[in-house]
Amino acid sequence: MDLRLRSEPPARVADLACGTGWSSIAMAQAYPLISVDGFDLDADAIAAARRHAGRPAWRTVSRSPPLTRPAPVCPASTTW
Repeated sequence: MDLRLRSEPPARVADLACGTGWSSIAMAQAYPLISVDGFDLDADAIAAARRHAGRPAWRTVSRSPPLTRPAPVCPASTTW
């Protein structure tokens, strides 16, 4: 898996139940080529993930209502 995450074409990783975003951020920092999409249903966790990311170029999202749309995405991407 390490080799795949370090090679082209860039991988896209889903971090399910990303919580406050630390795991998404760590993956994005460890593997600069990848794009990480973190998902969580907790609005407070998403807000914390936004604060933890602290990078304006990282994606920001809003919380979607449960069961009507996909879960919101934590802001962790290597596209800064």
